[in-house]
Parts: sequence; C-alpha cells; structure tokens
Amino acid sequence: MAAGIERNRTMMSQGVEFASGIGGVAFNTPQDVVFGAISTPFAVYLDTVEGVTVIRVVPGTVNNVIPYINGTLMTANYTPLAAPTTAGTYVVTIKCKADPAPAFFPKSDSEIKVETYPTTDTDTEGYITLAIVTATAATGGGVDLVINQSVSGSLWAERHKYTEPGTASYFFYRV
Repeated sequence: MAAGIERNRTMMSQGVEFASGIGGVAFNTPQDVVFGAISTPFAVYLDTVEGVTVIRVVPGTVNNVIPYINGTLMTANYTPLAAPTTAGTYVVTIKCKADPAPAFFPKSDSEIKVETYPTTDTDTEGYITLAIVTATAATGGGVDLVINQSVSGSLWAERHKYTEPGTASYFFYRV
C-alpha cells in the first residue's frame, strides 16, 4: 500500500537541504543572487565611460594565460575597448599569438581586440571569437550596437598544423 505514496524526508546539513523519496534524492543549496553583476569569464558587454560607449570583457584565461587588453594585462582594472562608431559587423576576439611548434601556445602577449568580421588565422596567430558586434546606423547619427556572445568561460585551446602550405588550425574548448 505504501509503494505508491511519495514519502519525503528533509534533512539539513550546513545550509544544504537534502530531500529523499521514492523518486530519488535531491538537494538544494541556497545562493545569493546578484542582479546586474557580470562575472562569467570572457563575457562581453557594453558600458559607458564619460559619455562614450565602450566594450568591456570579463577577465578569463586561455590555457592559463591571461590575455592583454589595450596593452595592459587583463585584470580588474584595464582600459576598455573602443566600441565601433561606423556601421558594420565586428568581432571581439582573442588574438592568440604562437611561435612554431613545439612552442607553448598561446604566447603570453596574446591580446583581446575588436576586429572587422571575419578574422583569418595564420601560422603565427589564431583568433577566438568571443562575440560578434553588429553596428547599425542610428536615427539622428551614431550607431546602435548589438552584442551576440559566441563564447564565454575560460578556455583551453590547441594549435594544429598538418601539412604545408596549409595554414595552422586553431581549436578551443570551454573549461
């Protein structure tokens, strides 16, 4: 008779709530939710500095290398990227620089940049697209910007070159 009845038991343990029943075991960990905070590595977002629209990127790593942004190591205090001011399609990208194999990849002077779309890999650098920025002409002048996030989270990347004269290929994985 008791087989069809769900009997839940709740246990508390250091802020974690465990519930068990016939259907299995579940747990709940209450978390503080902070609205407006962007914290995912390599998240790209628009900001305004002294009335000028800029592009910011949350710090992250590629193969444990922190890229530069505007010539400064990308930490909490860096100069943001200039937002496009003309209509077009742009890429917020990590320009991963490389020496010929078997050198470590990427080099420590890799940098986050805004480039025109599309980017092209070469033997000495590969581009990881973080976001596509579309700039359209706005009524009254200027541009309206829309960001389409492609990748977020710290990354692991590999560089492969299989044959001459082909260009090296770059692959990345979210960590």
